[in-house]
Amino acid sequence: MKKNNILIKLFLLAMFFISYVAWTEEFKIRDQYRFIEQMPIKWLNYTLCIGVILLAFIYSCLPLTKDKIMAAFVVLIIAITVATSVKNHMYYSEETKLLEQGYEKLISEEKMENLLKRKERAYIYIDAVEEKGKWEDSQKIYDVVRKKFYEEQKNFYVFRPLNDKDYEYLESLKFQKFPVLIVITDKKTMEFYYNESILTYLKVE
Repeated sequence: MKKNNILIKLFLLAMFFISYVAWTEEFKIRDQYRFIEQMPIKWLNYTLCIGVILLAFIYSCLPLTKDKIMAAFVVLIIAITVATSVKNHMYYSEETKLLEQGYEKLISEEKMENLLKRKERAYIYIDAVEEKGKWEDSQKIYDVVRKKFYEEQKNFYVFRPLNDKDYEYLESLKFQKFPVLIVITDKKTMEFYYNESILTYLKVE
């Protein structure tokens, strides 16, 4: 019995280490990429794995632990860890493969000015806000725009002001609101869509 308890603790420590390493690697991936689709079954994750492992470890330290309950913990931990790993692998593989298509291109002020002058067919999304504290709404629109263009496999440009010089440049263009989607048509005309009208143009409900 004592030997079994030691083996159980070693198993739990090993599973804790595996889950923790996988959890930290997942954060690195999320820092590197901004994914398009939402993670499915969010509650099934390595945080849950670690929580169940810690609960099982605490139970294993109690006097008069029951083998059947401990065995159930072991099966549950293996099932959650395997299911989480398979789900994450499928999700991240599909998302990174999609992002590697490179439909989104971040541009500088100079590149944007060049696009506006050339007036060749293009989509330019200006990811900016009029007031501080409005980033949440702006980012929701940006996520929808990004997803739509990737689904339709269309290239689009994104200008994101990073400093005062960039904001001064945007002020010189005298846009009505932000964010704004500029559509340069085949007829070399420019159409401007602001805020919610962007979603209407893209036919997103």
